[in-house]
Amino acid sequence: MASAPLIFHISHASVVVPPEVREDILLTDRELAIERLRMTDRYTDEIFKRAVLQGHAVVEFPVSRLVVDPERFVADAEEPLATRGMCVVYVKTHDGSPLRAHLAHKAALVRDYY
Repeated sequence: MASAPLIFHISHASVVVPPEVREDILLTDRELAIERLRMTDRYTDEIFKRAVLQGHAVVEFPVSRLVVDPERFVADAEEPLATRGMCVVYVKTHDGSPLRAHLAHKAALVRDYY
């Protein structure tokens, strides 16, 4: 019996924060590096690349979840973590510290990355 191919969604392995997005982040470079370590599912991309060899598909999100989180609802009213500042575009870090001062670019980030 042949198995059906699977699709693996790797949503939080990237550490990429584009320069135009970096400008809006309040953290120092050192603080941002630490936050990316805390918030990244490290090496999941490498683990699941073996799936491609077995005929499965891998879909990788190209930027860090600190840019846009593809596993969050776009509408804050629908996203339970919006109350903690961690909606589709985070305004808080893992511990509740400010990540962005505002969400002026939310629509553009969602359009470009979500």
